[in-house]
Amino acid sequence: MPQNTLKRAPSLRDEHKAHTERTLRAAALKLFASQGYDTTTVEEVAESAGVSARTFFRYFPTKESVLYAHEHIWFQSMTEIYLAQPRSRSDIEALSATLVEFSSDLVPRRRSLQLYRRALVSSPTLRGRQQDRHVEEIDELAKAVAARRGLSSHDEGCALVAATALLTHRRALDAWLAQGNLDLGEVISEEFEILMAQFSRRSTAKATAAS
Repeated sequence: MPQNTLKRAPSLRDEHKAHTERTLRAAALKLFASQGYDTTTVEEVAESAGVSARTFFRYFPTKESVLYAHEHIWFQSMTEIYLAQPRSRSDIEALSATLVEFSSDLVPRRRSLQLYRRALVSSPTLRGRQQDRHVEEIDELAKAVAARRGLSSHDEGCALVAATALLTHRRALDAWLAQGNLDLGEVISEEFEILMAQFSRRSTAKATAAS
């Protein structure tokens, strides 16, 4: 019979490391947004956070990595929730439900996301990296769509579903970031309802033409 295990409480050292990491990310985002990503140095970020550049590199291997810490873990968790969605839901319905569920994780990060968007506008380098990340995310989500469909590998249809879902999610994020009084989960749900309505409209048009 398996023994119950207690989750270890974070030590003071763990808490200090987490605090330093958060402080560095916050300092980086503020500087990137205010003076531009490309012109901001690691030394400036470290100084703003009250640590040395050497300490910065103990937490983040590159200047860019400070922006994307834990993003892979978040995306992986999202795909796992998607794969656990009821089989009665279509791919788009399952993706909508998953992203609505994960919206609560993004709400506390609203200010950080706004600062990131400003940094993105300031830097061709960062925009290029963002595009690369978007392609990577489409590929990862397409693999999850394929797995949900029981396919051994993802095809163009899976990639299209993934790209469409991520674009719909991005539209919802843009609207939410622009207007702070909106509920993110509701905005995501509404965007996906608009998307699914377009498929229904196409089906209705075909049925009408055939009759």
